[in-house]
Amino acid sequence: MRALSTIISASVFLMITAAVPANAAKEEAVAAPEASAAASEPAAKAAAVKGISERFEASLAATHDAAVAALKMNGFDIKSDEPALITGSRPHKIGLIVGSGGEKIKVTLTADGDVATVANVKTQKTFVGMAGQKNWDASVIEAIKTSLAETTIAAAAPAVDAAAATAAVTETAPASTAPAAQEGAALAPTTVAPSTTAETVADPAAPQ
Repeated sequence: MRALSTIISASVFLMITAAVPANAAKEEAVAAPEASAAASEPAAKAAAVKGISERFEASLAATHDAAVAALKMNGFDIKSDEPALITGSRPHKIGLIVGSGGEKIKVTLTADGDVATVANVKTQKTFVGMAGQKNWDASVIEAIKTSLAETTIAAAAPAVDAAAATAAVTETAPASTAPAAQEGAALAPTTVAPSTTAETVADPAAPQ
């Protein structure tokens, strides 16, 4: 009986010992997908955003106007226009060559303080004509830069013109006439009144 009890105890011990690694393996197998999912969450968020983001030293309103102009420069029709979100699409063209149209685009604007704005541009290709469609993200970003630069130059032009006009008037204005008048008075001939005292001149031929 004692030997049987010893055998049973040993069997139970072996079963418990074997079960511990199995349970640990199961826990690791469950934890692995969770860890993988947690690690891939930032990547999933980044993939959801995509597109190209650029920070501009301009107000939200100015960047919005530049983004609308940029989409039109690249052949997009504006579909929706909100202060912080602009969407557009390019008309379809016949053929499957590059630039055949049909792409959709979204420009999301986020204010970064009072004088800066972050613009995210994301192109979405459509099923029809996908072979000939292209990504317009970089082109639109560059067009926004160009539009903002042109706006800045146009805004500065009146001030530059006014300064130039003021300088021109100052250079062409006649000098004060007061010094000239004084100089003229100094150079004017002085009229000397004839003497009223008669002078007698002796005639050498007259008898003495």
